[in-house]
Amino acid sequence: MKPILLNDIEEELIFGDQFSGLTDESNLGLTIFGHGLCLGIHKTTGKFVTMERASPTHNIVYCLKSICVPVEVDTYGKLREWCVGQIKLKREREIRRNILWGFMCQMQPKARLVFEEAFGNEFP
Repeated sequence: MKPILLNDIEEELIFGDQFSGLTDESNLGLTIFGHGLCLGIHKTTGKFVTMERASPTHNIVYCLKSICVPVEVDTYGKLREWCVGQIKLKREREIRRNILWGFMCQMQPKARLVFEEAFGNEFP
């Protein structure tokens, strides 16, 4: 199976011999003794990427940056699609914020202060 890009910092979920035979239609995770429910292997660290239930509606995927995933994401294919969607949403938000910031920079200082109060340091 092809690796899955998990987030915007380019963490990838890869699959070693333990995960052979998996497809995008396979249910998420294999129980590996001493590690719990494992989704695959982190490409950079070589450690298992695990998943635990966080609430009735979400699971947490543990890698370098934990990811909160809806429980409806229950196959590798759905995880792949969901992660791509989240990365796209984050990029779109950043573009909108940058456009708004450019507009605000051209406005009077008081309007810029309102923007800074609303968004804090989340602007370029």
